[in-house]
Amino acid sequence: MRKDIKWKYVNGKTDSTKIANVEDILHIKFPNDYIDCIRENSGGYPYPFNIVKNSKIPSGKGQFLALIDLNPESDGNILETYHNLNVHSGGDNQVPDGIIPFAFSHNDYYCFDFRNGFPPKVCFLDLEKHWDFVFNDKSHGDEIKEEDYLIHVCNSFTELLDMLEEEPKDE
Repeated sequence: MRKDIKWKYVNGKTDSTKIANVEDILHIKFPNDYIDCIRENSGGYPYPFNIVKNSKIPSGKGQFLALIDLNPESDGNILETYHNLNVHSGGDNQVPDGIIPFAFSHNDYYCFDFRNGFPPKVCFLDLEKHWDFVFNDKSHGDEIKEEDYLIHVCNSFTELLDMLEEEPKDE
């Protein structure tokens, strides 16, 4: 785990019981590197590193803003976020099964992709393109495919943290 990232605005520690409860509800097992991080940094912002260097993510998107809190009492917690993504996607689980959001990126999300089992890959959920897919909107060009809105980023949470770079300073 990167030692040069400082996590700001953390919502407190997350105990093993809360983590296990979320895993049970979602029918998944989080990877250990994520558990190690979320225990101490739930809801936290990585500082000063918050830009994910990945050419697959559309320009102007992809900033890693904060880990989604696992505490069920917190507004916007991981279960609420997961539920809202699916309900607002038409109510019939338009976000594919096995896609679990764990970090905010403005109007988008970083997610674990459990569709091929464990350990999960990390993907970027581009919500604008997702809505185009859900509503079959072709106004932006060709038909949107799943890989257009659900972008593979890397193979692990640690690898994602290793991709974080400092946001350039305005000059």
